[in-house]
Amino acid sequence: MLVVFMGAWVGNGTLGNWIVLLVFGFIGYFMKLGGWPRPPIVLGFVLGKIMEEAMNLSMQVHGWGSFTRPIVLIIIALTVITVVYAVRNQRKKKAQQESRKNETGEEETGEVAMVAEEGGKDCPPASWPIAGLLVVVFCYCFYESIPWSFSPKIFPQTVAITGLILAIGALIYDLKGMSAIKAGTAAADVVGVDRAYVLKSLYFLSWLLGIFVVTLIIGQFPALLLFVILYLKFWGKFSWKLISIYTACAVAFLLIMFNEIVPVMWYEPSYLPSLFL
Repeated sequence: MLVVFMGAWVGNGTLGNWIVLLVFGFIGYFMKLGGWPRPPIVLGFVLGKIMEEAMNLSMQVHGWGSFTRPIVLIIIALTVITVVYAVRNQRKKKAQQESRKNETGEEETGEVAMVAEEGGKDCPPASWPIAGLLVVVFCYCFYESIPWSFSPKIFPQTVAITGLILAIGALIYDLKGMSAIKAGTAAADVVGVDRAYVLKSLYFLSWLLGIFVVTLIIGQFPALLLFVILYLKFWGKFSWKLISIYTACAVAFLLIMFNEIVPVMWYEPSYLPSLFL
């Protein structure tokens, strides 16, 4: 999140772009907290338009026969197999955990509250807001495409209906998990949120907000260098000698990369003298 945030800022983006970036950063944080995979979101943004254009072109050329072509049937089959395989593995894992619990007569040892990771533990308290957001987004997308003509709305409505079904299923699963946590009957892989982790994340977020404010006051370039120095000192616990070396390297990198190779307009307050010609 920090790298992308700085990248957008170096790119001299508008305030609206920064706000959108921060919103998606928060969404990504809660996805990590709840165990949702982030790569599919990135792939969706990259490939979504390409897939829609390809589908529209295929429908214009082949009509409904597009869905009976061999490559399409293979893709559909692979998609179904992937979903079935994932659900099967999830059920198999839960069955094994229940079996071990019945054999030993006690729960698995370990931390009760933690951060869920992809393919690891489930964290309903952090996961259900993402599922709820997806339900709203897919409903909105379907509603917006209703007035469109038949051909343009095939792709968005297909994606919206499929995503809505899966999102509702995930939301129901998360709500059941939260009820199980409150009742003390949750499985070993269903956990709550580690409060210490969240507080640490909020602490780091305060650093990001601080660098945002400092940038508005003294300018972008010196604020980035100040952030590097403070981060290495308070988070890395580095010596001042190493901090000086890292800071010098950061200055050289920023000046060479963003002044020579990819020139950008650094943000500088109007009431301070410019550092760049």
